[in-house]
Amino acid sequence: MTQDNQFSSSTSGNAQGAYQAKRSVQPGTIISGKYKIIDRIVGSEYVRIYRVIDQQQRRFLLQLIHPGARPDQAFSEHFEQDANAIKAIKHENIAQALDSGLDEVFGPYICFEPLQAQSLAQTITQKGCLNELEFLDIFSQSCRGLQYAHKKGVFHKDLKLGNLLVTEDYVVKIMGFALGMPISSTSSTTSSSSSSSSSSSSSSSSSVPVEERTEVFALGCTMYEALSGRRPFRAENWFEALSANDSAIRFGSMAPAKVVSEQIEKLVFRCLERNPDSRYQSVQAVLDDIKRIEEGQDIRSVPTTGKKSTLGLILLCVGAIVLIGIGGFAFSNFTASKSSGSEKNNAVQLNESAE
Repeated sequence: MTQDNQFSSSTSGNAQGAYQAKRSVQPGTIISGKYKIIDRIVGSEYVRIYRVIDQQQRRFLLQLIHPGARPDQAFSEHFEQDANAIKAIKHENIAQALDSGLDEVFGPYICFEPLQAQSLAQTITQKGCLNELEFLDIFSQSCRGLQYAHKKGVFHKDLKLGNLLVTEDYVVKIMGFALGMPISSTSSTTSSSSSSSSSSSSSSSSSVPVEERTEVFALGCTMYEALSGRRPFRAENWFEALSANDSAIRFGSMAPAKVVSEQIEKLVFRCLERNPDSRYQSVQAVLDDIKRIEEGQDIRSVPTTGKKSTLGLILLCVGAIVLIGIGGFAFSNFTASKSSGSEKNNAVQLNESAE
């Protein structure tokens, strides 16, 4: 079969029927008549990322959803919106999206720039956990990319080591955005016939709102694993961990113990706060404290950016009212005293005149 014929033999069939079963993507599989699968480089319970070539033998990265997913109409609408949004994002630390579409059998896809890179998960498996300098460099880049995406209204929703690619020049490229996943849920399209981790994430996360503070929590889980080689909680993923009852073990209490500076541990565990008001309120706030650590400064004991707590606002208002009251009382006494003194002086002057 010629190369042209290979690419013209695109998958076909009834799309809705094809979504009822898992689909096997193998080397040589043709996606939408455009892209030929070479191999898979990233796999999670939500997305798969493959190396592909097109008809001109140009290389790209292609993201497909999990083979067990069952996209519905709502998913398709969300995916189209998310795909258009991420194609408009141009940032050094986010893989550039170039094309998107819907294959009749393999579902929605998005094509990214070609990268000579491997995931942070692969790097840690091969070389071990990050040291502190590597940690600060990689996660400052990751925070810059995530914060930029948030400004554009795009949330990752599936942040993990496997979705942070590191190039040969040590540039972080964020991939694996959970396109199509509603903001109010983390996995509404995963089928019950998926892998165990996928089905459990679907059932446990349907009411988890995705916003900046949940992205900070996911970032904290990723940071913890990058430093220790283990998840902070027994849960399979960050959205299950939000409602879990166990606590993350301090790095020094691990066996064997992990040597992590007090400042970095403080940073990571603030991201992992279960109470969202105690967590960093934005990725920008995390980045600000990373910069402080890099400059040798002590990071603050409370989040530096974001929403104030209700109690804090109440106390601030009460304090202001008290100060105003004290000031008013003091001014009133001063005015009365001055008036009384003036009257006494006038009386003395009258008496002297009379004499």
